[in-house]
Amino acid sequence: MQTSTSRITAALALAGALALGACGTPSPTLVAPPQTPSAVATLANASTPSPTLHVLATVQVNPVRATSTAGPATIAPNLSLTSPIPPPEKRDEGVPRALPQNLAGRIAFTYDPTGVYQLGVLDLATGKVSAVTNAQKPGDAEPAWSNDGKRLFFNSARSTTGDDLRLFVVDLDGGQPKPVNITQGARSQFSPQMSPDGTRLVFHTNRDGNMDVYAASVDGSSAVNLTKHPSNDGTPSWSPDGRKIVFSSDRTGTLQIYEMNADGSGLRLLFNHEGWSDIRPRYSPDGRHILFGTQQPFDRDSQIATINSDGSGFLPLTAGPGEHIQATWIDDKTIVYSGRQTDLEKYQLNLLRMPDEGGVVISPLTFGDANYRNPTWGK
Repeated sequence: MQTSTSRITAALALAGALALGACGTPSPTLVAPPQTPSAVATLANASTPSPTLHVLATVQVNPVRATSTAGPATIAPNLSLTSPIPPPEKRDEGVPRALPQNLAGRIAFTYDPTGVYQLGVLDLATGKVSAVTNAQKPGDAEPAWSNDGKRLFFNSARSTTGDDLRLFVVDLDGGQPKPVNITQGARSQFSPQMSPDGTRLVFHTNRDGNMDVYAASVDGSSAVNLTKHPSNDGTPSWSPDGRKIVFSSDRTGTLQIYEMNADGSGLRLLFNHEGWSDIRPRYSPDGRHILFGTQQPFDRDSQIATINSDGSGFLPLTAGPGEHIQATWIDDKTIVYSGRQTDLEKYQLNLLRMPDEGGVVISPLTFGDANYRNPTWGK
């Protein structure tokens, strides 16, 4: 079993791109990523077989609404996220039975149909699943769309001579992944996110020993340390207008959500969630809300919540047993995330909708023998 330290560390490293949640002794401190086996991976000409996907029943969930922004928050334990309807028999093709008619675009994700995590893309209009990479161990993780929807940035140990995880970019029209050559340092880089104007990447790296948030040009040049703090900072994302960056930091003892200007100035603690660790904050498309994952140090269960962009209005969106992780926006009312209820289950993708009348509606999106993680929506 992993310790809480390794759980939180994994959340900022490759393993964290793939999972969040374990049990063991408590420690809220983020540390450098654990050692991973060296691997040199290449993109094979043959595509990874498409997985079997299924859509199950829709589940209505009414979350607890909270307004306090200080002190520990309580998420009601009696909200069931499990459909009582048994899963359908598996189909022979990787097409869901049904998808919401009013959703467009594509969801990129990581999945392991062969035991090694690869990048895949699900077209929401057609239900078609396309394999993007075919890496050797330890695989690929943390996909992030380019603004034009033609490329995916991600991290991987492919083509490295040691245990470092580097940023890569792959053209969805074909071709091999290419490294994003960060000009300074030779340490690992994680959680790439392209700026709204398409000129810069923000990511976190351990190049200075601890984890810091960096920004660089999309080709990897002109890398700048934005946080410059002895604590650990990570999982950054841009505001829709590109003026702000939100990220997680353990500088108060547990992971909390901070906000700063795009140049690193104007740092402030955005949400004080005492006794909880909050990770992977993401602005909503309209910039009014911030989505993130939250977890108590001793608790295996992890939840998804939102706050207003000013740090007020804490609202849990999931509750009950299990891991609800790696959430990202599709639109201002729809979220896709990865989750499972027990360690014996595979991680699957779920759609979470927030109707105007309140509550949430959760629709399982995938079902099968592979794990599906790191979802991210794009054009």
